[in-house]
Amino acid sequence: MTARGPIGGILGSGWLDLISTLRPRLANGIEDTMTIEMKLLLWSVVIGLLQCLATGMAVSSHRGIGFSSSARDDQEPIGGIGGRVIRAFANFKETYVFFVVLVLAGQVLDRHSALTVIGANLYFWGRLAYWPLYVAGVPMVRSLVWVVAILGLVLMLIGVA
Repeated sequence: MTARGPIGGILGSGWLDLISTLRPRLANGIEDTMTIEMKLLLWSVVIGLLQCLATGMAVSSHRGIGFSSSARDDQEPIGGIGGRVIRAFANFKETYVFFVVLVLAGQVLDRHSALTVIGANLYFWGRLAYWPLYVAGVPMVRSLVWVVAILGLVLMLIGVA
């Protein structure tokens, strides 16, 4: 493997060798070619689906099944925990597109380094921790966790660029 991009040139190819040793091998000894970043992207779909289901349940429990199965023309804000569930999912969707683009760009350009792996992990685990903190109404820690996830996106951008 050769180091690519401005950061790869600075860090040297040793970082890429480190990342390649982190890739797991299948039981038959064949290397699993899915990158860590791509695995985290797929697992983040699970996070998104669970948040989507929780949002639907929050709306249904607050407004009833009749409203949930209707055209939902009159949308009044939902307060309390249900409202926080909805807003936490909206916040996830605001940053998720950036994560998807960075992971796919890394795949297409074959740019994987310590920066992209660490960044993807920071984003994924940050987003996983963010939802329950937001729903529980924990103020400062929630914001710090959000910053960690954003820092992950920045690291990925530097690693892919």
